[in-house]
Amino acid sequence: MNRNIKFRVWDNIGKRMYLWPILIDNYIGDNNCILQQFTGTTVKNNKEVYEGDILKLDISQDPSVNKYINAEVVWDSRDLKWAVKANEFGAFPRGLRHFKFECEVIGNIYEK
Repeated sequence: MNRNIKFRVWDNIGKRMYLWPILIDNYIGDNNCILQQFTGTTVKNNKEVYEGDILKLDISQDPSVNKYINAEVVWDSRDLKWAVKANEFGAFPRGLRHFKFECEVIGNIYEK
């Protein structure tokens, strides 16, 4: 299995996101910066999904009906996988990969 290990950095002071490749060493240990890991997943329009992204998910069971919710990408430390978490539902047990073709990145938890 070949997986890209990438990160992006949210700068709390400059209110700006920096994408790979940057000098991550400059940000490690800096309390004003937050590292976010690439999940290894791409969704609609080949957009890369990172920890902290907000996804628009189609959660309908019926293909003729669309029911959308917004959910945050989180690391599930219990099951050791990337998951999506919506306030009204908690974490979805099937994880991020289940929604891969039914979602799109609409933002992240830092840039509103």
